[in-house]
Amino acid sequence: LHAIRETWAPKCDGFFVASNLTDASLDAVDIPHEGIESYRNMWQKVRSLLSYAYANYYNEFDWFHIGGDDLWVIVDNLREYLHSDEIRIAANGGIEFGSHSAFLDNETQVPLLLGCHFAQGGKLSQLYVTGGPGYTLNKAALKLLVTEGMDYFQHKITS
Repeated sequence: LHAIRETWAPKCDGFFVASNLTDASLDAVDIPHEGIESYRNMWQKVRSLLSYAYANYYNEFDWFHIGGDDLWVIVDNLREYLHSDEIRIAANGGIEFGSHSAFLDNETQVPLLLGCHFAQGGKLSQLYVTGGPGYTLNKAALKLLVTEGMDYFQHKITS
């Protein structure tokens, strides 16, 4: 985590580390989750992390990027992509507002979950994003997941 704090994290508009202990020097926050501390319990960790981000940072940021401690992010490239017309139009449900589309307000914005999608067992009905390269959610996606999606697979242990 020290390498992240010294390289790409300072370029972010905000940054915190979800952890099982709080360490201000790393911006690490103890975020309790259901179940044991194990990779197989990743869904419970993610549920808690998303809920924490929603409760504490929803009004401060438009985008949330989630990834592991072995992740490298080129923040300037990610920021430029998130401000591209392609993403703005997608977040606006395909509606373009001039040459540099503005985002719709948070209540009408289309939820976007950007990342590497996999089909579990090859089933397109069971898509998920992999945590390895990380994934990015807009405010609408974060709100939808936390307010409506957290009850699904509530006690699920991932494989």
